[in-house]
Amino acid sequence: MKPRVLAALAACLCIQAAHAAHPLVSDDTGTQGAGNRQFEINTDRTRDGGVSSQSAAATFTHGLRDALDVFMTIPAATTSPSGINDVSIGAKWRFMEGERSSWGLKSELFFPAGDEKRGLGTGRARAGVTLLGAYQVDAWTFLGNIGVTHNRYAIPSDREQNRKVVWRLSAAALYAFDEHWKAVVDAGAAHNEQKAVGTHPAFILLGLIYSPSGKMDVDVGVKVGLNSAEVHRQVGAGLTLRF
Repeated sequence: MKPRVLAALAACLCIQAAHAAHPLVSDDTGTQGAGNRQFEINTDRTRDGGVSSQSAAATFTHGLRDALDVFMTIPAATTSPSGINDVSIGAKWRFMEGERSSWGLKSELFFPAGDEKRGLGTGRARAGVTLLGAYQVDAWTFLGNIGVTHNRYAIPSDREQNRKVVWRLSAAALYAFDEHWKAVVDAGAAHNEQKAVGTHPAFILLGLIYSPSGKMDVDVGVKVGLNSAEVHRQVGAGLTLRF
C-alpha cells in the first residue's frame, strides 16, 4: 500500500479501538442510565513516518437500562484517501458494582462500510469484546481494559499478512481537580496485526477534560508511540453532549 493509505488505515483503526471517552483509549464502566442519550464527536491528527493524516468519529449512545448501553460509531478518514471506515454497533453492560469498584463488558460488531481497496476497512464483518474494570478513591479514578478482536479480510493478501485474532491491554488514571476539570493519563499495548512484525505497538496518552456542566465535556489529548510499531504522534480534540 502507499504511505498515505497506510496512514489512513492506521488512523481509522485507532478510532475503532478508542470508543472510550475521548481522548482516552481505555473505557470506563459508566453507562448513561435508562432513557438517557449521549452524542460524541472527535477528530485526531496523526503523524507517522513523515506522513500526516486526519480522522474523525461520531458515536451515538442510548441507555436501555441503568447498567446497559447500546451505541453506534461512524469513523472516517478526512484526508486522502478520505471516506467512511467500517461502522460499528455494540453494547456496554456493567455487570458488577461495589462501593468503589465496578466491572463491565463491552461487545462490538464492525460492518464493512469502508472501501478496503483504499485502506478504509477490512471488507468483512468482524467482532470484538473487552473486559472493563474501574476503581475510584477520592479524586482518583483508575481504569483497566483487556480486549480481543477477531478480524476478517476480504483481500487475499490482507488475510495472508495479518492475524485474525489480536489482543489489547490498557490502563488509565483520571484526576478530578474539581467538578469541571480532569487530567488523564492512559497507556497500553496491542498485538501487532501484521504477522511478520514481532514488535507490539505501545502508547502513552496525556489529556484534559473540561466539563462546563453535567451535560457537556470538551477534551484535548496527545498520544505518543513508545516504539516503532505505534503511530509516532496523535493530537486530538472532542465534544460530548448528554441529553
